[in-house]
Amino acid sequence: MRHENLIFTIPLNEVHYRKQLDIFFKNQWKNGISEIKRTLIYLVIAGFLTYLTIKGNDNLKYIFFGVCLIFLSIIYVLVFNYFKSKKTYKKKINEFVNYLKSIENHATVELSEEAFSFKNKHQEFKTIWETTNYQYYDSILILNSEFSNNSFMFDEIDLGPENFQKLESFVKQKSKPKS
Repeated sequence: MRHENLIFTIPLNEVHYRKQLDIFFKNQWKNGISEIKRTLIYLVIAGFLTYLTIKGNDNLKYIFFGVCLIFLSIIYVLVFNYFKSKKTYKKKINEFVNYLKSIENHATVELSEEAFSFKNKHQEFKTIWETTNYQYYDSILILNSEFSNNSFMFDEIDLGPENFQKLESFVKQKSKPKS
């Protein structure tokens, strides 16, 4: 089925844009949070084994205690990196949103048979459909470029229900779901 080119203009909605970027951060850290939880479970198991071996006369309790310390330090590093990344990300979001407000930014998205393109006063990006994939996070459609770190988020608040349905249909036909 052949589509005609779709072109959408998306004005900057500061509150909504910040919310999308927060969701994007959480989505990107999903694996990191899972790693913290898994390491915490290992710490609890090692702590329980240390407790069980405390009454013994062998050196096994020292090995388990050492393992507990290792898991505790891994958790510390992971949690520290999470909060440091979050703080840095929030700071960069504030700077970028203030910049976008100062230039009265709006974005133009074009969907053609061959490619997806995004353009605003700050950047211009174009990629062929074969190098894209999409995923959903809550009600947000995230279109990812496989060979760059660019991701584009769309929902009904940005485009309106009718245009969002058109975009969603187009993306599902041209791109592939993220595996």
